[in-house]
Amino acid sequence: MDRPMFDIGYVRKELDRIGQKLPRRTEVLLIGGANMMHRGLKNATKDIDVVTLSRADIGLLVQTLKGMGYDEIKELPGEYLTIGASTIMRNKDIFQCDIFYLQVCN
Repeated sequence: MDRPMFDIGYVRKELDRIGQKLPRRTEVLLIGGANMMHRGLKNATKDIDVVTLSRADIGLLVQTLKGMGYDEIKELPGEYLTIGASTIMRNKDIFQCDIFYLQVCN
């Protein structure tokens, strides 16, 4: 499936929504295209990639995203097995959140 690209307005709005819905302060590292957009180095991205620093934060983030209408993607293309994402979540707009624990690309 060819996924659409999202501009910085959409990404910031989604990050704000996630931050408001999380029940407690949660530290993640924003990497990839969304980080590059924040720095003015990229105009659009298909997803946000975050690295969590604890396994508990993965569960909290997944539950929060599910409450926002995101679905967990179970069947992933082969390249996702290579990058080592702990969980992939996608909303109705086909915007995706790739969640990693401590490291990316194994």
